[in-house]
Amino acid sequence: MTQTVVGVEWVLALVNPWAISPHPNFSQGEISASARLALVTERRWERESRRYESLVSTSSEWEVALVDAVERSLVADSQSQAVADLWELAGTSGLSDGARVAAAIYGSVGLAEMDRPVEAAHRLATLETVLRRSSLSTLSMSSLVVLVTLKMQRVLRLSDSQQFDAALDQVKSVLALIDTGSSECELVELSEGISWGVEQVHRDVLDATRQRALRAMTLLDDIDSDSWVDVVRAKRPWLDVRSSYTRADRDSFVLRDYFEARIESTLNVRHYLRTRPIDQGYAALLTSEISGSVDQSELDRESLGKILMVSQQLSEHSAREALRLFRFARAPRLLKSSAQWLRDQGPVSALLAEARTVLERESQESRMTECDLLILGFAADFMTRSERQAAIKLSFEHLATAPRNGTGVRWSAHDRVWRAVRQLMGGANSDAWILERASEYLDDSGSLSRPLTSTLAGVFDQIEWSSTSEEIRTPWTEWARSGQGAEETVELRDTILVHEFGRPTEESSQDLMQSAAVIADGGRATPEQLDEVGQYLVARLEGVADQAQHGMRTVGGYEPGNVAAAFALATNDSEVWDQLVIFLSDPNVDTASKSDALDRLARRFTDIPHEVVLKIRDKATQILHSPRRAMSIDPQVTGEFPPALRLLGVSGALDGRAAMEAIMDLAAGEDRAKREAALSVPAVLSVVPVIWGQGLLLQLSRDSNPRVKSAAAGGLAETLGRESELDEVVRERILSLLESDGLQIPAGTMHGLRRAGEVDAERVAFAEEAVRRIALDSRARVLRVIATEFIDAIWGTN
Repeated sequence: MTQTVVGVEWVLALVNPWAISPHPNFSQGEISASARLALVTERRWERESRRYESLVSTSSEWEVALVDAVERSLVADSQSQAVADLWELAGTSGLSDGARVAAAIYGSVGLAEMDRPVEAAHRLATLETVLRRSSLSTLSMSSLVVLVTLKMQRVLRLSDSQQFDAALDQVKSVLALIDTGSSECELVELSEGISWGVEQVHRDVLDATRQRALRAMTLLDDIDSDSWVDVVRAKRPWLDVRSSYTRADRDSFVLRDYFEARIESTLNVRHYLRTRPIDQGYAALLTSEISGSVDQSELDRESLGKILMVSQQLSEHSAREALRLFRFARAPRLLKSSAQWLRDQGPVSALLAEARTVLERESQESRMTECDLLILGFAADFMTRSERQAAIKLSFEHLATAPRNGTGVRWSAHDRVWRAVRQLMGGANSDAWILERASEYLDDSGSLSRPLTSTLAGVFDQIEWSSTSEEIRTPWTEWARSGQGAEETVELRDTILVHEFGRPTEESSQDLMQSAAVIADGGRATPEQLDEVGQYLVARLEGVADQAQHGMRTVGGYEPGNVAAAFALATNDSEVWDQLVIFLSDPNVDTASKSDALDRLARRFTDIPHEVVLKIRDKATQILHSPRRAMSIDPQVTGEFPPALRLLGVSGALDGRAAMEAIMDLAAGEDRAKREAALSVPAVLSVVPVIWGQGLLLQLSRDSNPRVKSAAAGGLAETLGRESELDEVVRERILSLLESDGLQIPAGTMHGLRRAGEVDAERVAFAEEAVRRIALDSRARVLRVIATEFIDAIWGTN
């Protein structure tokens, strides 16, 4: 072995820190600056600094500066300046190659956390060019470790910035380099916690890097590539095994805390000075980020994001960090559910701040991922008009980096963009620009097919058609009247024609189920059409029942029972009413086919003819005990059938005691069951003590789930006017709920108040000032709209 000046110990302190850092079970003499860096990388320095700080050897000024900058880069408040300091050190020619690369890797991690992976990839490429022209032009095993570690970091940042082809090229370069170079290793002081020598430490890094590169290739290469074969057949490298211990600890801490909160919560057990799952989550993520492991980084980002989202006190910082992690993990499902949660109950400041990060990227960081689109869409209601306008235009950048097939950008990418636009366009005053941008599809009308046309129909339905110029509208109107695309475009064509002419043309290919839905929504029809549609619905209900008798059910499209209920309420067709009652009480038709129809009838109970109400009461037992098929059972909702409870409750067909027991069983269940309980209370107030219903709803209004709280808030408003000792408590709680963060709880409260106000405006007079304040001052556009419509309906504009 020969001594070189590569400084490989600095890189080993990052990618193989366990070989460099002092082991806690061995006494330790003096420790080097690189060993201290290894402790920082393992996230041990913060909790073990008292033990080791007196043992740190006298270091040069730059060594102290490097380790200090690394520590500061891991803290949010000092990260920005620390990252700048790290890149300054990485550019300092007087430092060893290993130290420069270590500074660059931590600087890259910091830039990525600041949403600047393109800049990180560029800086890494520049440093590699500089080093390969000088000291790394000849490769020893130590210099090879330094070089491939640098290159793998670049692979990860290229992947983060959607530059997948460039990332694949780098992966291939790593694999081509990995077996080159001499066997010369730089002498390094190793930890007493390992029994092997410095050459094996180097080989461990190279073996792990090879496997990480191969795994990255399986993610980045063509779908028909067989690169996955080598990954499947390979033995797991030691460094991957060692780093998995941190992940195992992270996951065990999550389970430990859950067990203690669930099983030991009343045992007065106290624990002190323990590592939290969040801390271990950051430790696991840092290991994978530093190593440049594309697949493991994404998994660790997902895991840490989940841990942050379920923490007991979700702060703005934790919520925003979780959203960032899900974005960079390319985890749209997790991002969507988390963004929905934050939009529902806050902190919405985190959602808005993350959206502004996407909006305010510098030009060199220009990219738009699926997850970025989701963030913009969920934050839309809280953006200013100018922000929504900018977001709409920025959304189309997704098409520049989206995956392509043989004919261009895949339809799914176009669909994602227009779904985001649909969320962003309310109040943006961008209708003309949107319509003109959509006109590009008319040049290739073959691209207009489902489900894209359904999404575009939703966009066009929000456009104020008359406010756009005839010049922009005419191409679309002519296309719609031409009937191009037949079935694939009917929804879009009918939307255009309804806006332009007030109704679809007679040539519309709308089927009878769609016609029934349009009529139920207030559409006009001739007596002949009403008769035809009514007979069709009767036949469809019979058909669904026949299928159910043979154990079958059709999934997708309009739910026949729900459409039939809406049609019957709109037209009072006696044949449809009769068949609907038979359908709802059929012992073969499962709950999934009946739920929406039952809830619609419960909401519109006063519009149901008296003779139909009598038939419903007569069939109460059959309706309540509708079967639950395996494919439609909600495991969180057991006991009585909630939509049936609500309809039978308002119709007076339930015994009060039985109603209370059924609702209390629901309230003792999981989140969805508790929401069903909250929705059911107002429906049974005629047969149960009002004070009981208010007490239950007051409790549910303090639930941790925003959907449960929203349902309970609306229910509380509907209990007013029944003279209970809790009325004043209910009013105070309603005013408090109106001030909640997010959309779901204030919106649910106002919907309930409006329902109560439509019965008697005096019942909700106490909330007028609060609702008017929301209409004027709420930062959420949708809440301002709901409040304004509420005011107009109940109190008027004066």
